[in-house]
Amino acid sequence: MARVCFFGNPYHGHTAPTLAVVRELAAHGERIIYYSTEKFEKDITRHGAIFRAYPDLGVLPRLEPIVDLSLWVLSSTEKIMASELESLRRDPPDYIIHDVSASWGSCIANALELPFAVSNPMFPMTFKAWMLARSVMPGRKWRRKSLLGFGRGCFDSWRRTRGLCSRYGLTMREASPLYKKQLQIIYTSPSIQEFTGASGDNFLFAGATSVERTESGEFDFDQLSDKPLVFVSMGTFLSANPQLVRTLIEALRGLDAQVVVALDPTVHQEAVSDAPDNFIFAGFVPQLRMLQRAALFITHAGVGSASEALFHGVPMVMLPEAFDHFLMAHKLQAEGAGLMFGEQPAPGELRQAVDAVLVDESFAANASRLGESLAATGGAVAAAERILAWSRRVAPSIVSVAS
Repeated sequence: MARVCFFGNPYHGHTAPTLAVVRELAAHGERIIYYSTEKFEKDITRHGAIFRAYPDLGVLPRLEPIVDLSLWVLSSTEKIMASELESLRRDPPDYIIHDVSASWGSCIANALELPFAVSNPMFPMTFKAWMLARSVMPGRKWRRKSLLGFGRGCFDSWRRTRGLCSRYGLTMREASPLYKKQLQIIYTSPSIQEFTGASGDNFLFAGATSVERTESGEFDFDQLSDKPLVFVSMGTFLSANPQLVRTLIEALRGLDAQVVVALDPTVHQEAVSDAPDNFIFAGFVPQLRMLQRAALFITHAGVGSASEALFHGVPMVMLPEAFDHFLMAHKLQAEGAGLMFGEQPAPGELRQAVDAVLVDESFAANASRLGESLAATGGAVAAAERILAWSRRVAPSIVSVAS
């Protein structure tokens, strides 16, 4: 049995894909201490890990602009290194797994000279992937407020990283999120991410592991009708955008379908009050069960959510926000599994896309085809077996315990 520290990123899309893998590792006897925020405590413990809370990391930023996110990661790294490093030095784990954007995990691993693997719920961060993202994303999503602000943000990020390295005896490479040799757990299939050019034994393609997690919460399925179901879920992007709520209502008004929106109806009450009878708003919607019934998914195209839709053969209309969303949306549109918008559409444009995807059966067929590639990876069971084999190879302490 090995002792494992898993440093998560407290976003749903970064946590959900890891839960089934954690459950499988725990079933093999690994003792997993999973760091996150209290929001995810029940999900983490329900899947067999020991929950440990991060210190106060402040307000989570949106996933764009990227410079703002990187500054939050640096601030969080400084706080977590200060609060956790010495206790882990006294009682170190055998190995570390950390989220790709939780760079404090690699900093702690390098400071303690421990092996570590990277949990990446996005895509491999190759040069080809970054260049494609730049070509399909609006420029405003890369910049903060201006080119001057972007430059200042980049300099601040570099300066604080240098200070962190000096304080803990790390190199800039050791504090970098660009991992070249570490085992990377990628939650998609090789064919879906082929545009990144990533290949090699250090990439573990785990498929749509988030479909294997256990959901909790209440939703009244009796209120659903026999009409085609359009499911709308965009995480925090929808709750932060009342104009998008109005656009959805206006676009889907009169549609001969039932529309379920994952949004607390007390949020943006004025907009929600204008919704027609075919709309249902709910603060909690069990996404996996809803996708089993859906004819169409309107989504921000996060890799996890989009993969869950593909696994169930559900085509999409996609309104991406962050760089990995744009990469996924671009890929799925090219494969004929959905339609994407680079900017927020007008109601008429959104309705036209919804009608097109609902009428043309090829979208659903292509979604099912891509979903089959996700299932073929072996999912969480195969991923856990690969992680166990890697850990016994790189961590002598586990080998000595086993012997």
